[in-house]
Amino acid sequence: MANETKKNQLFVKCDGKKVTIIIGTDDVLDSRFTVAIRWDDNPAEEYWVYSNKSFNAFFLKSAKKFIKKFKEHDSMLIRYSDYRGVSNTVSFNLYRFRFSHLERAESEGCNFK
Repeated sequence: MANETKKNQLFVKCDGKKVTIIIGTDDVLDSRFTVAIRWDDNPAEEYWVYSNKSFNAFFLKSAKKFIKKFKEHDSMLIRYSDYRGVSNTVSFNLYRFRFSHLERAESEGCNFK
C-alpha cells in the first residue's frame, strides 16, 4: 500500500524468471504512459510505463532493473496523471517492502537477476 492512501498498491509478480511490477490505482490513467519517479531524495526521473486495458494500473518496464532500484533505495515517490490531466503523487516505503516481500519472494524461488 502507498503511504498516503490504500487505493495505490505496489505489486511484484514473479513467475520463474518473468518478473512484472504493477502499480494499481483507483484512478483512470491518461494515455501519456510516462511517470516521474524519485528515489529517496534524488531528482525525479521520467520512466515509460504501459497500462492495463481498463487504465487503472500501470506496469513498469524493465522489471528486474526496478527490483535492483527497490533494493538500493528506501523510498519511491511516483507522480502520474489521470485522464483529466490531474497530477497524482504517492510514495512507497521500499525498506519495509524489501524485507517483508522481496526477500521472502527470493527465498521462495523468484529470480530477480
